[in-house]
Amino acid sequence: MSERTYGVGELVREVNAALQGFGEVWVRGELSGVKVASSGHRYFQLKDAEGQLSCAMWAKRADRLRFELVDGQAVLVRGRLEV
Repeated sequence: MSERTYGVGELVREVNAALQGFGEVWVRGELSGVKVASSGHRYFQLKDAEGQLSCAMWAKRADRLRFELVDGQAVLVRGRLEV
């Protein structure tokens, strides 16, 4: 049996196409590894006991937050999934 081999870019496109089917999703979890880049973008992990997601929040959106993102904080976030 022959297994299909993907190029990196091809696989990323296929996975992103599948993830787009979810549309925008709400996810609850705990913040971990919160970092603020010089650009103002925020990068963090959103985790629970069963898994974690690497997340990015663009500066334009982050500047409108009414609170600071801190490690250990429980949050409910909305976003799109992509690789």
